[in-house]
Amino acid sequence: MFSIGDIVTQKSCGVAIISDLLKQELHMGLIGIVINVIKTTQHSYNGIPRDRLVIKWSNGDVEELPEIYLEKV
Repeated sequence: MFSIGDIVTQKSCGVAIISDLLKQELHMGLIGIVINVIKTTQHSYNGIPRDRLVIKWSNGDVEELPEIYLEKV
């Protein structure tokens, strides 16, 4: 679970090879701070509730993402 004020980054592991341009668009490699936690009714395949997080990235962008794409630093 994430809380407002948590420092996060995009999860770095995966199966896709991503270009540098796409990494930039996806804010990969940046540090962000959770500025809002949106409780949701979405659930994972095993019934665990999944929140959406509003992140302010170190480059100034703000983005809303499901928590599964992020990890605490």
